Amino acid sequence: MIKAPYNFVPLNEKVFYPFWDKNISHDIPFEDGESAMLDITVTSKTPIYIRNHYADGDSYYEDKKGNKISTEFCHFKDKTGGKQYYIPASSIKGMIRNVVEIMSFSKINIDEKLLSKPLSVRDMTQDKSTGKIFNHDMVATAKKCGFLVKDGENYFIEDCGNVVTIKENEIRYLIPDYNKDIETAEEKYSQFGHNDNFSFSKMQKDIRTIALYSQNGEVGSLVMTGFIDNKKNEFIFKTTGKRVSISKTVYEDFQKVYFENEDAIDGQYWKKEWKSGSGRKVPIFYIEKDKQVSAIGLTQIFKLAYKKTLLDASYQTTEKDRLDLAETMFGTVRESMALKGRIQFSHLKSTHVSYESQKSEILGSPQATYYPNYLEQMANQW
Repeated sequence: MIKAPYNFVPLNEKVFYPFWDKNISHDIPFEDGESAMLDITVTSKTPIYIRNHYADGDSYYEDKKGNKISTEFCHFKDKTGGKQYYIPASSIKGMIRNVVEIMSFSKINIDEKLLSKPLSVRDMTQDKSTGKIFNHDMVATAKKCGFLVKDGENYFIEDCGNVVTIKENEIRYLIPDYNKDIETAEEKYSQFGHNDNFSFSKMQKDIRTIALYSQNGEVGSLVMTGFIDNKKNEFIFKTTGKRVSISKTVYEDFQKVYFENEDAIDGQYWKKEWKSGSGRKVPIFYIEKDKQVSAIGLTQIFKLAYKKTLLDASYQTTEKDRLDLAETMFGTVRESMALKGRIQFSHLKSTHVSYESQKSEILGSPQATYYPNYLEQMANQW
């Protein structure tokens, strides 16, 4: 089991300011000021990895934009071409500054643009005894579907009734090379096209409605979604001729999760279709509460928008013209001023390097939408 390599600390609402913060100056030192140099030795108790900042001559992979990303540990090359590995000074300085900010009740520096990014959650945790997904408020399991349309300033769903699924072997009657494991909806539509004349008949199984290929059956649209583990079905949408109105709030939540989030791959595809004027309607799934549409998404088990952002949870009472203890030590840059730091770090060069065989592990990092990392889980809470 891989444990999270980080801890959480309470956010201090009030900030401590040293009484001498306004007297800080590099031109006029404190009369009782001291200076010193500390030599330290760091011993790695567990394997560490800090990626090299460039890929020239390194082993590398290419990201989606074609940039070369090094897969080697941070290093520089000496005159003989040998690699000298090191932990960057910036890594140590940032770590020490974070600790000082916490211990001295300083301001927590945040990226407002990043923290104001909309968040969403889709919890697909299974009940180990039944194998089914827990039925609780964080799971948006839609029973109905339709096409999203805009009429003036209002939003509607062209209703397609209850969700109808269709299996891979049935789709292949019309699309012989269909493959449900293709990564994104865009790739599927690009390869197989939009099929709005899929002939099918319905079969009821348990509480599910399943579509079977039929030459002379009903006609609907084949709706394909991106790949997830254990995916078995695509969907058939057939309009009922009814329109279901949705509130602006419901649409805005959908927009935050799928259109504004650049990491939502299928969302970005349908955003292009939605804004292109191609006439292609966005297939969505929806859930109702008290006979009103309460949420919509691009998959049957879709993401729900959080009501607040991380920025909402990061409020501190601060005095913008004052320096906290961490700023007096490590410096700061603001619109109205800049102060150089009083503490400098050098790289920590390696005196001994050992390697382990490569492991295919997912390393933990903070994920705001993964609530089990943040909330204590109680047995049988659902």
